[in-house]
Amino acid sequence: MNKRYLYFLTLSLSLVGYVWLSWNLFEQSEMRDTPTLCLVKHITGIPCPSCGTTTAMIELVHGNFFSSLIINPFGLMMMAVLIIFPGWIIADLLRKRESFFRFYRWFETILQQRRWVSVPAVLVVVINWIWNISKGL
Repeated sequence: MNKRYLYFLTLSLSLVGYVWLSWNLFEQSEMRDTPTLCLVKHITGIPCPSCGTTTAMIELVHGNFFSSLIINPFGLMMMAVLIIFPGWIIADLLRKRESFFRFYRWFETILQQRRWVSVPAVLVVVINWIWNISKGL
């Protein structure tokens, strides 16, 4: 993936994430349940590993850190990504650098050369999926 496409894709997806989070924060304030777009849950009735991430992020915005972690720990990770990645890319563009792109390429190389590195990540996803199913999210 080239730098321009990576930056465009990351910023675009971040914008979509901000819009979705904002819509859930402001338009759905009367309705406590956030709408789900999860095809896995709609088709099977079983939550996927990321089910509850939006709700967890809303809890973070309201300052309810522990509640957010209980709902879905991925919410904390996604909030960090939504804050750090766009800021990093904008800083790169303003300073005419490519540190985010170099980080992406380095991480991609690590995953390709040392496939065992992905095992803990897959394990975390599976554990979170079991957590979501056990809560009946």
